[in-house]
This record gives sequence, structure tokens and C-alpha cells, in this order.
Amino acid sequence: MNLYIFNETSRAAIYGIGTYIGELTAALKDSEINVNLVHLRSDKKDVEITESDDIRHIHIPNPINRNSSPDPNKLRDLYNRNVAYILRMQIKDTENPVFHLNYNQSGKLAEALKKAFGCRIVMTVHYFEWCLSLFGNSARLRGILDRQDSDHGDKLTSTVIELFQKEKELFQMTDHILCLSEFARQILQDDYRIEPNIITVVYNGLTDRNTVPDKLSLRQKYHIPDIPVFLFVGRLDDVKGLKYVLQAFKFVLKTQPHCHFILAGDGTFNVYMKECEDIWLHITWTGMVDRKRYEELYSGEMFRKNMLDFYKSVDNDFVE
Repeated sequence: MNLYIFNETSRAAIYGIGTYIGELTAALKDSEINVNLVHLRSDKKDVEITESDDIRHIHIPNPINRNSSPDPNKLRDLYNRNVAYILRMQIKDTENPVFHLNYNQSGKLAEALKKAFGCRIVMTVHYFEWCLSLFGNSARLRGILDRQDSDHGDKLTSTVIELFQKEKELFQMTDHILCLSEFARQILQDDYRIEPNIITVVYNGLTDRNTVPDKLSLRQKYHIPDIPVFLFVGRLDDVKGLKYVLQAFKFVLKTQPHCHFILAGDGTFNVYMKECEDIWLHITWTGMVDRKRYEELYSGEMFRKNMLDFYKSVDNDFVE
């Protein structure tokens, strides 16, 4: 199988999706699958091909924009179409290619790839666009889709409907969908009407690449006393629900006053500092941490096994 995994220069690529793709490529590197990583909106000046650890990297830069008032949606669609043309010139072995997408704005890219290669497409659903607007309120989504929402006709409602329809079109073009939780699987089946036989749940995880010190050593290293410790790792954004986590932590402190909360991530610190004015001494703000440090904060083994099992299970279907 010739597998092409797509990444895109974005904030998400620095955090969750970037970590996911790093784990995915590491899990598949020693398999019989030919792994290629396509970097969209790369900072390279021109299309560039590199190789590292037996993985081929195809860098496709941002287009030069000479339009003073561009429509961002049209520009994205044009860029995605041209990506398919560029890949058609770069990929010599066009037998049974599989393209693995990771961003929900890739509908035109999927369409262009299908036309250019007659290929199979795998999609990992890391998020739903409407979640960013509705803060994950699936009941509100269903109210909007059923035309029962009291705010129907406002800008938010029309935006949510448009985003949902574009995602649905993308998912329906996809040959197989990976999602990260049973909750996401249920939404794909119930709301997007995706057939259950093309959905696979593969939980996120991190490979144990290094020997992690025991808890006592880590507590000594980071000067944390022998008390319960809570951990948040991710962007400090409203959509992550950190405001409510901090409010919940205040309730915990009422009954368990000897606790500590570590928040590892970058973002709008000033917003969340106000939420914890009375509990500052119970919280550590680390900012964005490097790979080694967050591997010490948590680790996992299931991701590598599950992803490898998934591609082994579909290999015959895709190739034959």
C-alpha cells in the first residue's frame, strides 16, 4: 500500500493533530506500508521532496496571493485542487494509493484526489466544525438541523448548517472514517448518517519511547509534594472547556484542600487567571512544553497497536 498522510501548517498541527500524525507515522514506519507525509501550506518556497527515517515528505507551499480582496473559501478550494495536480506529477507509483486526510475543510481536496487518482480515502475525524461554534452542544446542533432552534435565521445558525453540510459531503466521499471516541462514532452515525461499517474507533495515545521515571522521582524533579495532582494538556481556548474545569477544581478543593492542578499549554492566560484568583497557589501554569516533558506527564501504548491493526485489517480490501 502507498499511503499518503496529510498534515497542514496550523495551530492544530502544533498540538493535537500534529501529535497524532507523529504517532501514526511512527506506528506505521516499520510496516510493509510505504508511508508518505504531505505537508500542506508548507513554509518551503517551492514544492520540495525530502526523506527522513524511510518516510517521504512532500512539501507544498502556500500560494502567492496577488488578489487584494480574496474570498478565503475560494482560495482554499483552488489550493486544494492544485494540490491534487501537483501530487499527480510527483507520484510515480499510482497503483492503489490511499490518501489519509486529517482536516474537515478538505472536501474539495478529497474530490480532486478522487478525480486525479481514482483512489481510496481515509479520514480521521479529530473534531467537528460545529463544535467550535456551539461548544460541543450536540442537542443545539440537532435543534438547528431540525429547524426547531429559536435562533433559526441568525448568522450563527446559517454558519453551523453550512459547516455541517460541507463536513457531511466530505464524510460521504470517504471510504473509511477513523474517529477518536465512541461519542464521535455515534454522532457520525446518527447525525451525519454515515454507515457504521465504514467507521472505526481508534483511541488517542502516546508511544512510550523513553523510560519514564517513577512518580516519586518526577515529584522530586518538579517539586510537587505527595498530594493528588490533576493534569490538563492542550490549548487554552474556550472550546476546550477549561473554564468549567477550573470551576470544578474549586469544588474539589473544598473537600480535598491538598490538591494541585498542572496546566500545560499556550493560549489566553489572562482569561483563565481570573477564574482562579482565589486558588493561585494550587495551580501551576507551564506554558507549552516540549515532547520529553509531556511524555513524563503522561504516556500510552494502545495507539501504535490499534493503528497498525487497522491498516493491516484494511490492507487487502484497499489493495485487492
